[in-house]
Amino acid sequence: MLAPRPRGSALRALCWLASLALLAAYVCVFARYAVNFPRVDDYSQLLAVPYYVSLEPTVADALRYLFSLSVEHRIATLRLAALAQARLFGQIDFVALMVAGAVMLACGLALVVAQAPRAHRAWIALVAVALFVSPAHYEAQYWATGALQHEGVIGLAFAALWLVARRSPMGNGAGFALACAAALTSANGIMAFPAGAVLLWQSGQRRTAAAAAIVSIVAFAVYFAGFDASGAGSHAVANPLQIVYFMLLGAGSLAIAAGPSAIGGGALFAVWAWLILTRARVPPLLAAWAFFLAASFAAMAAGRSELGEDAALLSRYRVYSGAFALVTLSAVLSVIAQRARLAVGLIAVPVSLAWLVASTNATMPLVVNTWYAQEITRATYLSTGHGVYVPWPPQEYGDFMLDRAAAMGYFKAQASRHLPLPAQTPDTWNALRCCWSKGMP
Repeated sequence: MLAPRPRGSALRALCWLASLALLAAYVCVFARYAVNFPRVDDYSQLLAVPYYVSLEPTVADALRYLFSLSVEHRIATLRLAALAQARLFGQIDFVALMVAGAVMLACGLALVVAQAPRAHRAWIALVAVALFVSPAHYEAQYWATGALQHEGVIGLAFAALWLVARRSPMGNGAGFALACAAALTSANGIMAFPAGAVLLWQSGQRRTAAAAAIVSIVAFAVYFAGFDASGAGSHAVANPLQIVYFMLLGAGSLAIAAGPSAIGGGALFAVWAWLILTRARVPPLLAAWAFFLAASFAAMAAGRSELGEDAALLSRYRVYSGAFALVTLSAVLSVIAQRARLAVGLIAVPVSLAWLVASTNATMPLVVNTWYAQEITRATYLSTGHGVYVPWPPQEYGDFMLDRAAAMGYFKAQASRHLPLPAQTPDTWNALRCCWSKGMP
């Protein structure tokens, strides 16, 4: 006669099944509302790339363009992704780029879940899924540039630090390569270098850590060569409290509204202050991930705090907040007793699921508005040859890039399965602009 399975095994199986169900629901929603048409920065950062490369007279000039600054970012990985699609597959698929960003983020989060004690990974995974399938992150989910830049950079940086933690020459080399890729995805990706130095120092590799610190300094100098950061730097020095407030908002932006976000961010930083002051034995990898995210919040604050608190609450930045919450939860589990871990799980799972329901209710209308605006934009271009661009790019630039991409054969807009071609009336254009304004956080 078979012995009954322990209750814990049944609960773990239930958590895994719930995670799979949430992922399946997310895939269905994504398939319904993702639109294969450029949006905002997609025009200049992705759609225009094969054309710009074709204008360069030599391979060296093309490489110089691919690795050049885009404001404060070097986005070589985004440009290479667009170029590779155009050259290898004959066209740019924006939905595929969104999927690529989501997959990179999922890989990074899976590494975090794997750091949790084995008996608790099932419910940690459920919390992670609940945090990241929410449409609270809709800009990072349904915008190709947002997905590659913000979801992608977390996945690359987390993987880079995980490889460094393997403590092998091959792991260090591969980790350095992925750290370079993270830096060439978004400016905050360069924080993977000092985070790697922290990881090496805490792991007892002091000489290698010192070398990594030197590499970090050189990387910063090279990365920002040619960028004028005087305005942001002077604002940061003159308004340190505003910088701190912006960091708290960014760290807690999962709460969506400013007040709860500041409280949530303060709570997360307070947990790390407690861990540091009590000298808790947090695994070095978790500490390095947390350092990378905290440094990312600091970098965002230095560059964007003068834009006001709304700049910290953009939906594409909430992926950093979710990652910070998940890493903090894993760090706490690593230092508390077994019985306390069960208590944390009994609190974290229902809270994360309740947040998923509340955030879905609050932000799903924005997903629908954005989808509708994108579909009308695509249908308008198909019927008239002119897109509708709110708030960017300028009409002439957007139309030119769409026409040039079509002429070169690497982008072909397809009609929507859900919307007919619209009748062009002033009411249609006004309704579209209204949708765009409601869809932008």
